[in-house]
Amino acid sequence: MSVGSLDPSRWLVRDAPLAPLAAVATGEAAHRLARRLLAREDLRGLRVAVADHLLLVRGEDLPWVDGIRYLGRDPQAPRLLLPTTHTPPVHPSLLQSALGRPTAVSLFPPLLLDLGALGPVSRERLEAW
Repeated sequence: MSVGSLDPSRWLVRDAPLAPLAAVATGEAAHRLARRLLAREDLRGLRVAVADHLLLVRGEDLPWVDGIRYLGRDPQAPRLLLPTTHTPPVHPSLLQSALGRPTAVSLFPPLLLDLGALGPVSRERLEAW
């Protein structure tokens, strides 16, 4: 899959948004998201993937933080997490087949994230990040 396939101008706005199941943030928005999560008493049920300036959190009761993007599950591509407000320029099942593994697809910024990298959220992990 080419990076051009993640060009937001090629994706279509969904008629009805997907229910949010994950949130992805980069830069300062990622740090705000981490602080918001650390302010919670209970982190059970949440899973997280972290990178240098990226945070992906998956679970119910996702926080709102300025600058994060929500991802949801399209029934036509159940192994993917896709932007809640946009649909790919190809049929979602084709995108799923092309990626071959459970993946989170972000348009802002354009990223493909392996969902196998998700692990339980812990205060220690967020604080160290």
